[in-house]
This record gives sequence, structure tokens and C-alpha cells, in this order.
Amino acid sequence: AGQEAPPFVPCSSNELDKALEWKLDFSRDDLNLDNWFTRLNFQTVESWKIGMIGALYFIGYIAGSTYFPRLADIYGRKLFVVLGGFMQSFSTIALIYSNSFVLIYINMVIVGIASPFLASIGYNYILELIPESFENPVNTLIMIIDAFGSLIGIFYFSYFSKNIDTFLLIVGLMGIVSSLLHCLTPESPVFLDKNNEQNDMERGRTLSNVE
Repeated sequence: AGQEAPPFVPCSSNELDKALEWKLDFSRDDLNLDNWFTRLNFQTVESWKIGMIGALYFIGYIAGSTYFPRLADIYGRKLFVVLGGFMQSFSTIALIYSNSFVLIYINMVIVGIASPFLASIGYNYILELIPESFENPVNTLIMIIDAFGSLIGIFYFSYFSKNIDTFLLIVGLMGIVSSLLHCLTPESPVFLDKNNEQNDMERGRTLSNVE
């Protein structure tokens, strides 16, 4: 009598991956999330390439946190807040048209570098523009608004659309408008006071040397 075939056939993970078919179920467009996973075929690329998207953001964040807060103490808060806002906004919009991993990597690094401009320098800039008696309520309001950013994303993808392009475009345009408005705000009075004191000290040293 012939031997019966074993119920299970051993195979490698690569062979199993090739046997799987990935496709969108267009009959349920309300459930299909249109993002990089579907456009760049994430299911067929190495996992490290996907992981680099998040890693490069944090690398950029570390680089931005290392150098630019100190430069803001020298050249002023407003310059870096406006510059960071435009950098992050345009890079966010550019992610819509990023059709390769290289473009995504570049834009994520830029977004990461610009993030401390707003999260660190911008935070101090806002607090330095308001009277000290209002710092606590304004600080609380900033934290609430920051939390709402995540909630808005959840509600958008849950109830409005699964298209990430529209979401990124809205975020980018809001950032551009915000950066333009920052161009109208004054420089930090704390920075100006410190800068004037330093200039006075430098002038004092110069006069003492002349005398």
C-alpha cells in the first residue's frame, strides 16, 4: 500500500510569504486606509526599511535638539520658530508626493529636525511672550491643544476619510498659516533683555579697555 502524504508540508518563511496574496478589497472603500503601506508595497520589502522611517525621525529630532536651542539663545527665538514651522509644513506636504523610501527618509529627517524648533524653542517662546501671572493657564492650554492633535487624527480616519493625503495637506497648510502669523509676532522680550544686557557688558569692556 502506498504511503499517505503527511498532513503538513514543511516550508520556509520566504516560501510562505510568496504564497500570500495582498490586495485591497475595493468593495469596502470605507475600510481601506490609503497610505504608504499600499502605495510602496510594504508587505514585500525588508522590515528594516520600514523601521528606518520612524528611526530617521528621531535621529533628526536628536540632531535638532542638540544644536538649535543654543542657537536660539544667540540669534533669537522667533527666527527658529518661523523657520521650523515652514520646514515641518513643507516637508509634511512633500510626504504626499513621496513615492520612494528615499524621499520619505529625507522628509522624515527634516520633520524630525524641525520638531524641536516648535516643541522646545516654540514652547519657551510662547511663555516668554505672556505675563508671568498667565503662565500656568497658558501652559495647561498648550498641553490640551497638543493632545487634541492626536484626537483629531483619530476622528479624521474613523469618521471622515481614510485618505492620508488630505490629512497631511490640512496639517501642512495649517502649519504654513501658523508660521505666517508668527512672522507678525514680536521677538521674545526675555531674549531682547538678555541680548541688550550682553551688548551693554560688551560696550563696558570695550570702554574699559580704551581707558
